[in-house]
Amino acid sequence: MTLEATSSTPPNADRAAGAEGKKSVDDSVLLHGFRLGYGYVMNYDARVPAFEGKSLKEQTGMRAPSHFLLGYEILYRVVSHSWLNVLLLANGMVAGIEQSKFLPSANLLIGAEIKNSFQIGVGANLSPLKGSEAHFIAAAGWTPRVGSIYTPFHVFFIPDVDGVHRMGATTGVTF
Repeated sequence: MTLEATSSTPPNADRAAGAEGKKSVDDSVLLHGFRLGYGYVMNYDARVPAFEGKSLKEQTGMRAPSHFLLGYEILYRVVSHSWLNVLLLANGMVAGIEQSKFLPSANLLIGAEIKNSFQIGVGANLSPLKGSEAHFIAAAGWTPRVGSIYTPFHVFFIPDVDGVHRMGATTGVTF
């Protein structure tokens, strides 16, 4: 009888234990990171009832319908250890910096993540703009993993009953 045959530990036990103990970034449940992007407002110069007959352009002092977006995002991932995860997401964004404006908004979404890379979600868009405080938001995107970080690319659409729809795209880094 040899020494290997008398051992109660399987020959590859140390390697298997090391593989189980190593965590992947795909198993992380709390992720966060910076975002930057581009936003566009449709019909921003149209007069609407929500702003007492003024346009969004007049209400905010915007000079163009296009704007730069800057923000931070926190994502809670319910990891299923399969092809589908549940996402709870919150982010704060500021728009209009290039127009010397500070137009903040917050987004709260619930969604799904397919194979740790494609996300879809819906939720609420909130802003302190009187007459336009809350809207629905739909978003989708792809978030490839690069080493131990993610580099998201997302698009969003915020419909408005008065036709002042908003849409845009963001990218950034998540860790």
